[in-house]
Amino acid sequence: MITESDPATVSRFEFTAALPVKPWHDGRVTLLGDAIHQMPPVGGIGGNIALCDARDLCQALTDVHGGRRPLADALAGYEDQMLPRGFAAVRASRRYLTLAISGNPALRRTARGFFRLCGALPPLRQAVFAD
Repeated sequence: MITESDPATVSRFEFTAALPVKPWHDGRVTLLGDAIHQMPPVGGIGGNIALCDARDLCQALTDVHGGRRPLADALAGYEDQMLPRGFAAVRASRRYLTLAISGNPALRRTARGFFRLCGALPPLRQAVFAD
């Protein structure tokens, strides 16, 4: 399809993925989503992880607002959850991208079939993609 397309309509870009970082526990500034754990756009993993980050950060800030935790402690707790989950998702996204663009047609077909099966069977999807 690409080789038969008008070259002026085809763009090429590199996928990038963030490298793991160590906790910084600044106490005033934190990050979420692609700002900290950018990953290739495969299967909506990045968007879903960003939503998990937002949920957990919202809970941490709600605890601060309710007087249950100081800001620095709440942000450190959020980061302690977010970093391992986020970078596990980066690794998974890179693995799935490798399968999706493999030069081996049989491997590509097998991977795509497996992901379709995961989409059709919620228990399998939960077992494979649970964080």
